[in-house]
Amino acid sequence: AAVLDHARCTLVVAIRGTMDIKDCIADLRALPAFFDPLGMAGDGASREGPFDDETDFFAHSTVITCAKDCLQRLDEAGVLEEALAPGGRAHGWSVVITGHSLGAGLATVLALMLRGAGRDFSDRVRAVCFEPPGGLLSKQLSDLT
Repeated sequence: AAVLDHARCTLVVAIRGTMDIKDCIADLRALPAFFDPLGMAGDGASREGPFDDETDFFAHSTVITCAKDCLQRLDEAGVLEEALAPGGRAHGWSVVITGHSLGAGLATVLALMLRGAGRDFSDRVRAVCFEPPGGLLSKQLSDLT
């Protein structure tokens, strides 16, 4: 869901958490995949497993896939661009992506994708997450973001 918080001048995208058996399976399929949405990994960073948690950039592969799908749906519906564009109802506002459980994982990864996307509002995106899945981000990625 996407809503406008007029009191805080914030567009909020809320992502639900684990709800059914399909979501539980997504939670459990915690295979790592290279993830560097902000372009911080150097040339020597490992792009394929096995990954080093201390130095490599990776995240929960299923969450990355779901976050890409979520971003595609937001883009196809024009939710962010229409609201945040000049003349839009939320032009100049900040963006908060929030969620709980699996939704928190998606919110974290989606917020990082949007921050690294080079959109007019990318520098105003942040995540507020509650109990994301363990092992969501590598230590290196978590520390730097």
